[in-house]
Amino acid sequence: MIMILHDPSDIILEVTKMLNYAEWEQTSTVMFAVFMASWFLTRLVYFPFWIVWSTRWVANAAVSHVALPLCHMGSCSCLTAAAGAQ
Repeated sequence: MIMILHDPSDIILEVTKMLNYAEWEQTSTVMFAVFMASWFLTRLVYFPFWIVWSTRWVANAAVSHVALPLCHMGSCSCLTAAAGAQ
């Protein structure tokens, strides 16, 4: 999911570099602004506030009733976590 989220802004950056090497100044400047907006949204807004949040809270709620194995020092036992207990 992270690669799918981060790759579109990387593609825009590569296009911006090619336009800069071709000396298309105005187009490369516009594409750089598009890159900065997409980078900011995908990496600083969408990733922490939707992806990380959902993996922390939604996944935790989905598996809070499941018995999880607890392996420590070579011995495995079953630990059943109560919902909401930490």
